Amino acid sequence: SVPAVSPEPVDDQNTDAIPQPAAESHPEPSSGSQSPPVDPILSKPALTSSPLKTPDPGISSQGKHVKSGHQRRSGCLRAGTFVGLFALVALVLIVVGLGSFCAAAGGSLGSNVGAPFESLVSLLSQNIEVGETVTDTISIPLPEDVSSPYRLDIEVAASEFRLMSGATDVILEGTVTYNVDILKPKIVSNGQRIRLMSEGTDSELFLLVASDFVRSDITNEWDLRLGDTPMALGLDTGTAEASIDFGPVAITDLTYNHSGANSVDLTFSEPNGVEMNTFDFRSLPARRVTMTGLANTRADNLRWDVAGGEYTLVFDGQLNADMAVELSGTGGNFTLIIPKNASAQVAIENSAVTSDAAGEWVQDDNSSYLLPNVGPLISIDVKLESGTVKLRTQ
Repeated sequence: SVPAVSPEPVDDQNTDAIPQPAAESHPEPSSGSQSPPVDPILSKPALTSSPLKTPDPGISSQGKHVKSGHQRRSGCLRAGTFVGLFALVALVLIVVGLGSFCAAAGGSLGSNVGAPFESLVSLLSQNIEVGETVTDTISIPLPEDVSSPYRLDIEVAASEFRLMSGATDVILEGTVTYNVDILKPKIVSNGQRIRLMSEGTDSELFLLVASDFVRSDITNEWDLRLGDTPMALGLDTGTAEASIDFGPVAITDLTYNHSGANSVDLTFSEPNGVEMNTFDFRSLPARRVTMTGLANTRADNLRWDVAGGEYTLVFDGQLNADMAVELSGTGGNFTLIIPKNASAQVAIENSAVTSDAAGEWVQDDNSSYLLPNVGPLISIDVKLESGTVKLRTQ
């Protein structure tokens, strides 16, 4: 058996957004042995793992680990890396979009415009070693004091991400299946704040995300289940294809960052177990984002800050209180679907945004629409710089 190892500390000053990793610390070596500190949240001993490496508490592995020829450091994607990642994703989308346009127009540029970029990424991605597929089991136990609020952040680089409710007596459980060593998951905690992320360094994960566009042999599948104790939840799904179903959960705040490129399907299939303060979603150009059961979030404020893409937002479910919604960003195409017997109003601030209403919507003036019913009000403020807003009822 492998002795338990305490999780790495992390700065917890900023809890309102997807947290950025703390700077590395390099303690001076000491002459004597020292027992590792015991974290009050991850109080359970580490599960068994391969003897090649001591696992994080709450993670056990099945399969053969890929050996790494270099020293890793702790941490995940930092702010600078996200900027670079965003720029890279945007460049990929521009290249792909331009190529598709030119191909549709019958020009030869369509078959050639993306070739240099893909060749460069393919060359760089040769350094990524794909090995045997490994499945790690994740189990994060409940904190000793469940009455105190805590925050869980899940950070995924690419590929596939699935999150559902249904875990019992734990904060989170599930599996991560991968075939590149830097994608091995690890748990970092500090007090009432917990992070689940990949082991790779900034540059390693950045290159892997870029390589995911041109390689089909990289596996990184996250399949997780969330418990029902009250928590603030942060999700960062990178460029992964995301499927999320919140059933019986208790989320006090939800922050979601998506780097675009792939699609997101999110639903609150049952009412949230507690009132939510804020649901905040940010995304680069996304292929498709569909969110349903939004009345079940029980959120006071919902915000989407986007830079292009296709979004379908369905406000079905149990609406028990007024809800304020804001759509902002450089642009995007939104379809908003609201039950026909609900009370709602939509105000569009920018004349560059095209609107289209059908069903029971009543146009108040050129830039505002109403569903004049009795009950809790869904107030939607559209602050997009450009794009389209389609209003529908069901």
